[in-house]
Amino acid sequence: MAEAVLNTVDATWDGQYKFGILLNPETDCIYPGDIIQFERVKIKYSKNGGRYEEDMRHHTAIIYNVNAKGNFDLAHQNYGHSKRKVGITNLELKNIVRGDFFIYRPTK
Repeated sequence: MAEAVLNTVDATWDGQYKFGILLNPETDCIYPGDIIQFERVKIKYSKNGGRYEEDMRHHTAIIYNVNAKGNFDLAHQNYGHSKRKVGITNLELKNIVRGDFFIYRPTK
């Protein structure tokens, strides 16, 4: 999905997994349309009395909405219940317990 969007708007990217300007979520403003790349990430969180774990070994998503600093709604596919359809899920960076993630701002 990210590839199709980037190519549609003629964004400059390496054709792999570097999608523009690398951002620091601690110091840079993150906006809808920025892209997040996950590598070997494990997420743990609690919701409605349940505890959940999710793995993103190698996954790309688009930041769909910024709810607060470090709290985003992500648009992505091939993940969770949405499978090949695009779905929206929430991510709080504080829930990442392992792995690396990179946030990029696409450029022309």
